[in-house]
Amino acid sequence: MDYSDDVCRFLKEHQLEEYLHYAIHLVQGSFSVARDLQVEFVVDPECDESWLSIRFVTEGSLDDIIAARKRYRRFWVRNVPVTKRLMIRLMYDIA
Repeated sequence: MDYSDDVCRFLKEHQLEEYLHYAIHLVQGSFSVARDLQVEFVVDPECDESWLSIRFVTEGSLDDIIAARKRYRRFWVRNVPVTKRLMIRLMYDIA
């Protein structure tokens, strides 16, 4: 997957490469459908925070999607330091 210059800069600045790869792996393993996956650099001008957003489209029942999100979160929280976790977030649409 190719990333924008802003994403690459943020990855290097915060040493997030391995965590981003892990997050993408978790998305693909947790959600039965995860298509149109993209990584975007996001800046919130109101609070001056920035992070990477993994955006994708998923499908399934609401219960299935909630269960997938819980699976993702369980592994993410167990295996990634909190300072890194806050810099990579999920954003998904339900088709």
